[in-house]
Amino acid sequence: MNKFIISLVAVAIALAPISVLLSQEGLFTNIYENREEFVHMDRMSNGNILVSGKSHALGNKSDLVLLLGPGGQELKRKVLCPSCAADLVYYSRETLVGDIIHVRANGDVLASDLDLENTELLYNIAEDRFESIQTYQVLEHQNFIIVVSYAVENSVRGLLHTVIDTRQKVIWSQKFNVEFPDIAGSIGIDLFDDGGVVDGFNSFEDGISTAHLIRLGNDRSEQVWEVILADEDIILEDVMVTHSDDVYAVGTVLDPNDANHRQGILVGFDGEGNQLVKATFDSELKDDSNYTNVTKTLLEVTEKPDGNLLISGYVGGRLEGENVSRAIFVEVTREGKFVNGFSESVITNNNLGISFLAEKNGGYLLLGNAFNNNSNSGAFITFTNFTSDVDEVIAGPTFLMSFPNPIEDKLVISIPVDAKLESNVDIYNLVGNRVVSTPLTEIETGHLVQGTYLVTAVINGVRVTQKMTKL
Repeated sequence: MNKFIISLVAVAIALAPISVLLSQEGLFTNIYENREEFVHMDRMSNGNILVSGKSHALGNKSDLVLLLGPGGQELKRKVLCPSCAADLVYYSRETLVGDIIHVRANGDVLASDLDLENTELLYNIAEDRFESIQTYQVLEHQNFIIVVSYAVENSVRGLLHTVIDTRQKVIWSQKFNVEFPDIAGSIGIDLFDDGGVVDGFNSFEDGISTAHLIRLGNDRSEQVWEVILADEDIILEDVMVTHSDDVYAVGTVLDPNDANHRQGILVGFDGEGNQLVKATFDSELKDDSNYTNVTKTLLEVTEKPDGNLLISGYVGGRLEGENVSRAIFVEVTREGKFVNGFSESVITNNNLGISFLAEKNGGYLLLGNAFNNNSNSGAFITFTNFTSDVDEVIAGPTFLMSFPNPIEDKLVISIPVDAKLESNVDIYNLVGNRVVSTPLTEIETGHLVQGTYLVTAVINGVRVTQKMTKL
C-alpha cells in the first residue's frame, strides 16, 4: 500500500506562486449553427470535454452528447434516444468509478463508457409514481448529483428533488414538494456537507419579485431558516453552497435609479442565514451607454479552490430598435469584489452564457446558446484566459512532504502537536471539482482516478494547499 504523508506546518513565509503561460494555441471557439442547444459541459480525466444538450437538426428534436478533444475538436456525438422528440440531456459527468452518468429531461438516468459506445438505462427517477416529469436543472456536490424536476402526482404539480450517489449508482433521497407559492420560480437546490439542503424560489406579486432562500434539514422535513429578499424586485437564478457551508446566489435586481435597468446581483449568507454580502455588477462588465432597457442577468455561480466565485450569464438590451445580448463571464471575490471578466458575442447578436469550467492553467471554458427572434439558432464553446500569466498553485504556508509520492490507496496527513486542523481536508481535481471532503487525516484514495490533485485545509487560521499525484 502506497501512502502519501503530508505534514502541514503553519509558518509565516508563503510559497511563491508558480506561474504558467497559457499557450495561445490552446484558445478556441467552436460555433454550432445547426440549431443545437447546450446546457452543461465537463472536463474528463483524460482531458476530453463532455457537452450535454440537444439538436434540432436530426429530423426531430433529439437529445445529444458531444465528446470533444482537449483542444475542442469534435471526436464523437451520441444521441441517447433517437426516437425521443423534444428531450435533451441536461447533464453528463465522468464519475469516480470511471464511467459517465447522463440525466435526460424526462428523468431517465443512464450510464455509458468513456467513449460513449455503450449506453444503458439505470432507472427513471419517476419510478412510475408520477404522471409526468420534466427535469430542468442538475447540480453536483462531491460524488452526488441533484436532479431538480417538475412532476405531476395525482394531478398535483410540484418540485421533485432527487439526489443520486454516482459512485454507488443509487438514489440517495427523493422529495416531492408542493408547498412553493410559485413553483415556476424555483431556483434549484444544493447540498450542505451534513446532507442538509438549501432551496430557493421567487414569488411574484403586483409585478414585483421577492426572492426566498430556505435551509432544510437532511431529511427535508424541517426548515432550519429562511431568508426573504423583499422590496427590491430581485430575481435569483442559481444558488450554491461553498466548501465552508456559506450560501451564495446570483440573479438580477432592479436598479433603484432607473426603472428600465436591471443589474446583476450576488448575495451571500453564512450557514445560519446571516447575510455576508450583497453586491451588484454593472459598469465593471462593459459600458452599455448605447443600450436602452439594459439587463445584466447572472445565471450560474460556482466556487474556485482559492475561494473566489465564478459567474456566467448575459447582458441584454435594445440597440437601434433591436433586442441584443452578449454572454458574460466574471470572477469575483467572496466579498463581492470584481476581479475580472469578459463578454462574448458570436453567431448572432443574442447569446447567453449558460455553463463554464475553470481550467487548471487559468483558462475558462464558457458554453453558451444563441437565439434569433426567440428561436434557438445555435451554440458555442469558447476557451478564454483572463491573463497570460496565472497562478497554478495557491499561495499559502509551506508544506513539508514525506514520500512515497505518487500514492495509490491512502493519503495520511500529519498535523504538528502545536497546530490545529480547523476545517475539513478537501481534495480537488484540476478542473476545480471537489472529490473528497473529510475531517479525517487518514484518507482512502483508492476510488480516485489517476491524475494530479490539490489537497487543501485550514491550519491555525491559514489555508494551505499542496499538490498530490494519484496513480
